[in-house]
Amino acid sequence: MPNAVTEISGALKEQNQASTDIACHVEGITQMTDENHAAVEESTSGAMTLKALAHEIEDVLAQFKV
Repeated sequence: MPNAVTEISGALKEQNQASTDIACHVEGITQMTDENHAAVEESTSGAMTLKALAHEIEDVLAQFKV
């Protein structure tokens, strides 16, 4: 019986460590997701700025058409 208790205790420690590892990995994934979201927002903003500049260039160039 004491051997079973020792084995169960060891298994619980392993499960606890595995749970801690999973929580750390989930936290890392969450951080990467937040960073990716920020990068997408920045890229979208940049694309919108480029689109606006392209329209401005089109308007300026339209003045020089013969």
